[in-house]
Amino acid sequence: MSRKIIIISIFMMLLGLTACTKKFEEEDVKKYIRDDMHISSFKILGGPVDVKGEDGYTDQEWTVSTDVFDLGEDLVFHVYNDVYYSMEWTTNRLDDDLLYQKQLVLLANCELPDGVTTEDVKDSSGRPWSVSLVYPLANRSDFANAASAITRLQPSFGSIPDFKDTEFSFCLKVKVSDPVTDAGIADRQYSFNFNSKTAPSEISDSISKQSNEYLMDCIEKGLLDRMDEYSIEERSAVINAQSNNTEIRRMDEDTAAYPGYAYNYYYDIPYGTLYRILEQEGYELTGDWKSFSFVGTDGEVHAFTYGAGQAGEATYAYRENVISVDEINAITDLNLDDGAELLEVVVDSDMLGLFGEDAETFASKLLALDGNYYREVKVADGEVHIRGKGRQFARLRRLIDDRLEALANELRAYNGGYCFVYDNMSRVYQGIKIRFGADVPMETTRRVVDEAVALTAFSQILNMGKVYDWNLEVAFATWKDSESETVLVYQLPKDEIEYEAVYRALERR
Repeated sequence: MSRKIIIISIFMMLLGLTACTKKFEEEDVKKYIRDDMHISSFKILGGPVDVKGEDGYTDQEWTVSTDVFDLGEDLVFHVYNDVYYSMEWTTNRLDDDLLYQKQLVLLANCELPDGVTTEDVKDSSGRPWSVSLVYPLANRSDFANAASAITRLQPSFGSIPDFKDTEFSFCLKVKVSDPVTDAGIADRQYSFNFNSKTAPSEISDSISKQSNEYLMDCIEKGLLDRMDEYSIEERSAVINAQSNNTEIRRMDEDTAAYPGYAYNYYYDIPYGTLYRILEQEGYELTGDWKSFSFVGTDGEVHAFTYGAGQAGEATYAYRENVISVDEINAITDLNLDDGAELLEVVVDSDMLGLFGEDAETFASKLLALDGNYYREVKVADGEVHIRGKGRQFARLRRLIDDRLEALANELRAYNGGYCFVYDNMSRVYQGIKIRFGADVPMETTRRVVDEAVALTAFSQILNMGKVYDWNLEVAFATWKDSESETVLVYQLPKDEIEYEAVYRALERR
């Protein structure tokens, strides 16, 4: 890049950082108060005053008073010229802290119930813009305590007629009882809004929703002491209320083997849940759910402790204190399912034709593979039906990718630029481009390309994970003037590749 282009780029960047802000005068502030805040009577007491925000930008502050709320004295609030970064450039807007000031007035006129504290909620500049009421969440009964606290607060919050609609956020924050086992939910909080007029039924619904979210978090972490405060029926209802949650099943069974218990992350099971399952199945366990061991079907002792992690595995926050279903099945006779959706694809007669094989031969080769690549392979009506999980199909696609690379290397032996090119980086296998020249013998091309095309079509249906009418674009290309040039394109299975035509097109280039 030339020096001139660099200078222009820097200039445009600086222009973008400054050109999207505008200067607000006192008249703009007055208009904002009248039109946006809907306050007709007010006085600007001072400003603008420069205020450095925690986001690094300097804002301007105006101090304003109003008598419209009939408080016996003026309410003082602030209007800000808020400067902030908006994804691409610096911009600004007028904002205010009226809600925060209203909340402070209401809180000054009430006595907080036992256990309820307040916490300022700040904006990106570091200024408080609202007050949150906070209650510690140690166990299930705290949800009922929260409902009671809100009922006691509502009369006070309704004591000022003009503030009856003023909303507060009520936040239940997890109170850690065990820093090791509770680490996975230590930062969780469950919030909802209310005001003095919120109906008891609406508060009850909000409390119930937050309780269910808390329960699901505990289930996904296997926190038995917290989970056991809810019945199995309640836990099952919460798990099954969302399509991405599944109660733990056994292989080839559609009903839950362990109602009220769920997977952590598709195919992982929390340590606490594993402890309960092993306990129900009669395994001899040493320790409690927080730290235990047992002798597996392999004769080895296997130990699980919250906070200890798993040896040999990369550490990811969402996979802490869990074990995969595959690992469980390898050391027990539980035969657990992994919780992921069961997929099915069909290798139809058109695709079998690409491989040059009948259904029985193709199926036998799949069945001979050494590895966990599918759940079931069967032949019906001259087609091959493959059922399996996404992880299994992904393993099979990796095998195919390795073979495709080997085939591409056969072309590269003639020229390092010869290769297979797929239609995008995400490998959805909707198309394959074969780049080579007429120096490759036609017999080699036919053998290499026929197999590569068949494998790419097979990868496409595995990637889709469902039965559908597949199609594959096959393009042939070569080098011309140091650039790739497409010479012929076929759409399979509608078209049939004619290699003689491909070579004639190559030679003309």
